[in-house]
Parts: sequence; C-alpha cells; structure tokens
Amino acid sequence: MAKEMTFKEVEKILLKEDPNIRGDSENFDAARFLLSSAFCGTGSKALQKFTGWSASEVNFWKGRAKRAGLFENGKVTGAEWQNEKTGGIAFWCDVLVLRGMLKRA
Repeated sequence: MAKEMTFKEVEKILLKEDPNIRGDSENFDAARFLLSSAFCGTGSKALQKFTGWSASEVNFWKGRAKRAGLFENGKVTGAEWQNEKTGGIAFWCDVLVLRGMLKRA
C-alpha cells in the first residue's frame, strides 16, 4: 500500500529541489500550493484540509491558478512535470505563472 502524501512531505520535496528557497517567500507558498493541488486535487475544502491554510489563503491561490489556466475542470493542468528531463523546469515555470510573472503560451 502506497504511503499517503502529506503537506510536510510536499515541503520537503520542494526544499530538496531548491534548498535556497525561503520558507517565507511567495515563491515557496505558490510552489507548496501548486504541488499540493497535484496530490489532493483542486477543491477548496480538500486544499484547506491538506495544507492547513485558511479558506481565504486557499481561495487566493486557487483564484490565481484558475485565471492563469493552471486549473481546468477541477484538475491541475501542469505541463510535463513528470518528464525526467524537463519536469523540474516545467514545474518552476508554472510556479512563476501562478505568481503572475510568466504567461503560458
């Protein structure tokens, strides 16, 4: 039986990928939100339960994700995050899309 992902494990994954990311940065918050959504889905209640964040914080990021085209039909539309060669770059680009710093083509 596969172990269920937790929010703490999401944070560990991100810190392993980028040890220099600050825990109090908007990039880290966006990355935690986006990766959490991939594990628990895009529903507000599920995200609140998984992250422990308030409804307003979840809805803030969820609104941005929808407007940026990262959430469609209740799913994360992440580019090829699983791709061994480009997955890491694709994920961090989507984090910047979520922050409003990049736009998807």
